[in-house]
Amino acid sequence: MDGRRLQYHLRLAGGGPQSRVWLLRERYTRHTAHRAERFLSLLYEAALWAEPGLLPDEDEVAAAVARADLNAIDAVYLPLDRAALGILHLPDWRDKVEPYITYLSQDGSCGGGAMHHRVNYAYWHEAHHAYRGFDGYFTSQGFPFLATQSLLEAAVISVTGGYPPKSTVRLHDGRTAVVDSARWTGDGAPDHYLCRFSGDAAEHTIRADEIAGPNEPPLTAE
Repeated sequence: MDGRRLQYHLRLAGGGPQSRVWLLRERYTRHTAHRAERFLSLLYEAALWAEPGLLPDEDEVAAAVARADLNAIDAVYLPLDRAALGILHLPDWRDKVEPYITYLSQDGSCGGGAMHHRVNYAYWHEAHHAYRGFDGYFTSQGFPFLATQSLLEAAVISVTGGYPPKSTVRLHDGRTAVVDSARWTGDGAPDHYLCRFSGDAAEHTIRADEIAGPNEPPLTAE
């Protein structure tokens, strides 16, 4: 990474959760598509509204920025990233976000008037607003769920280790698969992955211990 790009990333890193949204897109866009920024901002604020203690310590962030250590910044933000990702991994993520939206609707200043609260409130309603498409049917903008999930998983895995979305992995039996998503049951690396095999449209659950290391020969049947 050249010096100018690094300095830009460091400025974003020191700007709080709303700037981190753009930092993640800059760092991990190879793992996802664009257009996830507004949805990720909404998830961050919903998580922080429910649990303010998730806000990273300013001194820890400042120290990581001073060292120009982007990996350390990801580590400081890990609890917030995990919380936002945990919302997406719920059967219905809206159940965790709607109380925050209700709070904003009941507060005439939209959460004290902070710009990002007003933007999130407007975005929520824009995404649900139905409009008639060119085909004559009603549709809505919706949320970039998969792109945002991939972005957060890439950020978390940069700290915990594992395989980020779009990675190609080789199993012990010699087959290769592409990672769609990761799942955790603990604080370390993912325990299993949702993957697809070439020529097979179905998504398969693969345990982490079924994946061979980069220099590990495949197992052969006896």
